[in-house]
Amino acid sequence: MLCAECGQQTEWDDSVCSRICTHCGTLVDAQQALLSHDAFENSTNTSSRAPLKSLRTGWSLHQDKSTRDARHLHAHNTFIASILNRLSHPGHAARAQTLFSLAMEKTASRWGRKAKLLAGASIAIALREAHTSTPLHDLAQMLDVSPPSLSRTLSSLISTLNFTLDPLDPSAHFPLLISHLRFLLEANPPQLPADLVKRLAGTNWIEVSATGSALAALPARIDPDHSLLRLPTPPTACALLILALEAEARTPIPSLEPLEGSLASRYALSQVVVGSRYRALSDLILLAAAHVPWLDSEDIQEPTSKKRKRAKVPRRLRIARIIKDTLQFHALPREEPHFDIDLNKSNQCSLSEDDETETEPPRKKRRKPDLDSSKSFLLNPLSSDLPPSPPSSPPRSPTRPYRPPSGLLSACTLLSTSPTRAPTRSSALLRLLNADDDAEVIPDDLLFAPGELDSVFRSQAEQEALAPLFRLEWGEDDPENRHDTRGPGATKGASRKAGAQREKPEKGQGSSKINMDAFNELMATNSHDDDDDDGNDDIDFDCLDDDAVAPGAPLDTGLEDEEADEWSSGDRWLPPSNNVRTPPRNTALATTDEEEVLEAWRPLTPSPTRGRSRGGAMGWGSGAAERYDEEY
Repeated sequence: MLCAECGQQTEWDDSVCSRICTHCGTLVDAQQALLSHDAFENSTNTSSRAPLKSLRTGWSLHQDKSTRDARHLHAHNTFIASILNRLSHPGHAARAQTLFSLAMEKTASRWGRKAKLLAGASIAIALREAHTSTPLHDLAQMLDVSPPSLSRTLSSLISTLNFTLDPLDPSAHFPLLISHLRFLLEANPPQLPADLVKRLAGTNWIEVSATGSALAALPARIDPDHSLLRLPTPPTACALLILALEAEARTPIPSLEPLEGSLASRYALSQVVVGSRYRALSDLILLAAAHVPWLDSEDIQEPTSKKRKRAKVPRRLRIARIIKDTLQFHALPREEPHFDIDLNKSNQCSLSEDDETETEPPRKKRRKPDLDSSKSFLLNPLSSDLPPSPPSSPPRSPTRPYRPPSGLLSACTLLSTSPTRAPTRSSALLRLLNADDDAEVIPDDLLFAPGELDSVFRSQAEQEALAPLFRLEWGEDDPENRHDTRGPGATKGASRKAGAQREKPEKGQGSSKINMDAFNELMATNSHDDDDDDGNDDIDFDCLDDDAVAPGAPLDTGLEDEEADEWSSGDRWLPPSNNVRTPPRNTALATTDEEEVLEAWRPLTPSPTRGRSRGGAMGWGSGAAERYDEEY
């Protein structure tokens, strides 16, 4: 059959179920169609179709460059996510994909091997930012590229993107190194020497990791510019792990070189590099141990003689023993000096000697509670304020203001953090310590309040009982007036003149130490006493307190023997009776027209007590009276 369009021959084609012209391609019967299935197309599928070959250009014209780049970018992002899943870090996939897109845009690289290297470099940067350790040779093996090529691409990408990555902490390599070491120990047959396997069996790897982390921070504490901080961290981590194992065992590890080689093989390193880091860290530990106060110098220093004698303790053993102490000492918090400068309260000082120092009024202090003030005083009496007490004599103010010496004013004066000041309420001891003059010149009224000194040695009852004797002895009306009555402006010469006038006896009077008026009044009072049964003059103390007892007087308690033993067995003897009488006192008085002379004073004569105490514990007895007569 001929073609209706061109008149050429036609052939049958089963695919279209019609005759087709071999010259122009026209169907003879265009109405014939054969549907073998339902033609359904999913409209939600947005993926691009596979490129179609063209007879002339090789690719169909409907596929542009953006479509091709998007398809390759999607494939590489999927590849990056799969690599991170194999490394057990799927959470860093988004950051790595973002870095890869930025790298392809900045470098304008072609898809293929260069894009694969950039994908590996993006993964390495994302893991470095997360402070995660992954060896580059492991990553290169997963990407099927050479480790040197991946390392060069990583350095180039960091400089292109202008990134600044912090150096990785050596302790970040410990999990990978510990898992590798445990795998070598559990291998069958073991891949380590037998003595090393025996030593590392049962090791607490958590403690080893903690000790290694502390050792990793030691170089930065000793010297922030140490060369170890600028070197690659994998060999440093291997050396730190070996030192941590020795610190936990407190002994050096046997077969050191095989262990160094096994750890270095995990990062494709040389055993020599790990050994050099081990020796450098050992020297650093010895340097840091020199500052530990409780370590002996023999445990740290080596013999320094010319012959270099062999040390008693090996160097590695000494280092293994002092690692723990060194880490403990350098882990203590360091207290930095604190300067509290108050610019509003700066001292108005001048270098000129003519200028006087201006003194500012003291600030109002916050009053502390009485209990807190008492506690602070009991803990440190010399530097704490006293608890509230009755006001005594006012504190003596300094006679002249303090003037700093010329030429000695420096910045230390302005940077003083704790200016010295005297306590507002001070005791007598503090006043003596803070006194500007000699302590002998200080009068008693500035040291003790009226009656304060007597209250230290005697009770109130004893003071009232001894008041008549004080008036008799010193001729004063009040025992509180026995302190120096000189004014604050009196001098030593004036005090000596006054003392000489007091010591000079007046004509017609007795001894200058006895107030005759008070003595005559006392004797006149005692002469009218009806209870005097021995014919001698007695001093009546009935007017005193119940607890007052005349010194040296025997007591008439009026108790039986058993009762006397009960209240006399204690350390302090106090009679319960209110009728306290004084013993007779033999005093001979000779009077003349011109003066009155007394005989030598004798103590009160002891007299036997009523009732007899058991064992002679109470009472003067006849023996005491005989001794009194012999002595006086």
